[in-house]
Amino acid sequence: MAGIRTHWSGRNNRAGLEAASMRFTWLWPAFVVIPVLIGGLAVCFLGWRRSRAQGRSAIVAWARRTLMVVAVALCGAAPGVAVLPTTGVAPVEVYFVVDRTGSMAAEDYNGSEQRMNGVKSDLLELLEAYPNARYSIIAFDSSATTQLPVTTDTNAVRSWVDVYEREVTESSHGSNMNRPVERLDEALTRSQEKNPDHVRLVYLFSDGETRDDSANAQLDYSGLADKIDGGAVFGYGTPEGGQMKEMKYDGTEGNYIEDPDSNETALSRIDEEALQTISSQLGVSYEHRTAPGGVESLTEDTTGLVAEAQARQESSIYTPRIWPFGLLLAVLAVWEIAALVPQVRNMRELTGIERRRAGGTIGGSGGPGGVTSVVGGAALGASGGQISGQRSTAKMMQEVRR
Repeated sequence: MAGIRTHWSGRNNRAGLEAASMRFTWLWPAFVVIPVLIGGLAVCFLGWRRSRAQGRSAIVAWARRTLMVVAVALCGAAPGVAVLPTTGVAPVEVYFVVDRTGSMAAEDYNGSEQRMNGVKSDLLELLEAYPNARYSIIAFDSSATTQLPVTTDTNAVRSWVDVYEREVTESSHGSNMNRPVERLDEALTRSQEKNPDHVRLVYLFSDGETRDDSANAQLDYSGLADKIDGGAVFGYGTPEGGQMKEMKYDGTEGNYIEDPDSNETALSRIDEEALQTISSQLGVSYEHRTAPGGVESLTEDTTGLVAEAQARQESSIYTPRIWPFGLLLAVLAVWEIAALVPQVRNMRELTGIERRRAGGTIGGSGGPGGVTSVVGGAALGASGGQISGQRSTAKMMQEVRR
């Protein structure tokens, strides 16, 4: 597990983003980009075929327009570069399912300590084993509640551990190991739908006792097995049992709880058979916890799962890189405008010539005969100039067509 910690913390020291590969992220839908590309290229090809006999300038013009079409299509396709996020958050969700029933105060952990002390120690060790994961805490006593929704805030987890306490004795309705199943199932289902690529680990902390009317009910954790990737069931207590004190409403401890049948000090004993059944149904290991330490070695079987999830996350994060194609398009557009300016000027000159010619023809045909003769003579005298003007006009027309 130390290897996992080194892998994650090493990523935190990377400055910026590291590129891995590229793929299209589609700023516009593919069914828009592809027709635009094909249609634009077809128009450019036809334009090139019609104008290639007009010289090099026409070929350059249509090559420029072809590049513009390609640049527009690439902006729409939005090539994305795979990057490694610098946040350091791993795609791992760790669910802590914690028993808060009165029996967790039994004094048979690590000698004569309360079982809750063992839960606190082990939970904090798991927090260290998965330093960059997401965490959630579900506690169960007379009911099951989500104490902490999925979060990356390790301080929130530590704060909960600091105040972790058993339920008030007088308000207890007995313990039932099936109580957290529904709440845990809901959380895992939401996670699967929202983050299907995440690794989900479940760690259950309990003594396995069931002391209510459902004592003979079948344990039902098997439906969760397909929704998790690993974890463990941690058992606390001894077969000999331990005595436990009452918890009052004001948060203070009372006397040792007595057995109402014998009026002697009650003892709580670990139910390892129930805990092993739960671990078997979940498909995870069972660990009998009798003293602090050694939790990190119990998480080594998740190393491969975490590494695979990390690789999937890194290969699925892409940042679009559009600006190079936008810059290329802007340069080509400026070039195109610069090339069109003289053509527009020539078009205006050609229009002026045509208007003047039309005006001269109308004036000549509508005047007296003498004027007509003079105009006709002038026209004959200037025939050479007209031919030269026609040649210039033809040349301008050719420039415009380009």
